[in-house]
Amino acid sequence: MLYHLNEIAALLAVPTLVLSFRGFWPHMMRMLRNRQDYPPQIIAMVLMILIVDIKGVARMAYWDLWRSFVHGSVGSLHGTLVNASLNMAAFAAGLAALAALFYTIPAEDRKGWSWFSSPFYPKPCKIWIWRK
Repeated sequence: MLYHLNEIAALLAVPTLVLSFRGFWPHMMRMLRNRQDYPPQIIAMVLMILIVDIKGVARMAYWDLWRSFVHGSVGSLHGTLVNASLNMAAFAAGLAALAALFYTIPAEDRKGWSWFSSPFYPKPCKIWIWRK
């Protein structure tokens, strides 16, 4: 079980980072369409979030999930624990991004949304079972 901690952590982190990317993408597109309305620092921060999400998902999907699926769990216990801790940090960052997206929803509209459905605001995604 301890040898699979890396894969479990990646399975938690990848969906949160994908949801984070989905939620920040419309913000980035709006900022790029109306550049004069946003300071360049804010645009750069949102762009950084998108790049880190893409990089994190690509790395975890290949190195932690695909390689383990094809070759079996590879590596030493020490390497597994190091990668698992990095994947858990990515999961925590994804949760923080989802919280940030949740708090961008106007207070009067937040009642029907959760952290995991907030990337789809204002149009709810009908397939998510945790939608309130």
